[in-house]
Amino acid sequence: MSHALRSAVLLLGFAHAALSPLPAAAQEYPAREIRSICNFAAGSGAESMAALIKAETENWGKYVRLAKIEPQ
Repeated sequence: MSHALRSAVLLLGFAHAALSPLPAAAQEYPAREIRSICNFAAGSGAESMAALIKAETENWGKYVRLAKIEPQ
């Protein structure tokens, strides 16, 4: 590789590094409420587990809404 080409590649590399954007600040996830849908009967193991998860996420300061769909 010639000296001029090597210099051009290095210059482009440095320019790219200098002009690339700074890392963006991460958003707090999730940004809105979480909706959990449980399609099992009330009192079932799945519904109980969803309630436990809801209680645990309240410790994180997040809101989880449980939507119960009764089986037909």
